Amino acid sequence: MKTGEALSANPDVGMAGPVRIALTPRTGNYTASKAALEGFARSFAREYASRGIRINVVAPGPTDTDMIAALNDEQKQAMAAGVPLGRLGRVEEIASVVYWVSQSTFMTGTTVPVAGGLELGY
Repeated sequence: MKTGEALSANPDVGMAGPVRIALTPRTGNYTASKAALEGFARSFAREYASRGIRINVVAPGPTDTDMIAALNDEQKQAMAAGVPLGRLGRVEEIASVVYWVSQSTFMTGTTVPVAGGLELGY
């Protein structure tokens, strides 16, 4: 049997991400796109599982990337303060979870949050 995998990185989604973002004014389109990607992944995971194709989502929280580097120190500190672990994620941390998910051959239709606790909803 042939197998395959589709893996998506969907920032800020986690379990509480859409709720947290939805409470921010003028973010409806962003929130809807994140929820749509999760729904798409679950729907297609169900449809293609019988063909050996796995579809999962990794949902990183605020991560220290080039985009974040453009922020000033005060903005970075404020962003980190909103994360229960009190810091931004590192690219290597996200990459290691992406790799782990790609190797987890009995997982499909799952969203794996890597968000320093943001998915806890507090």
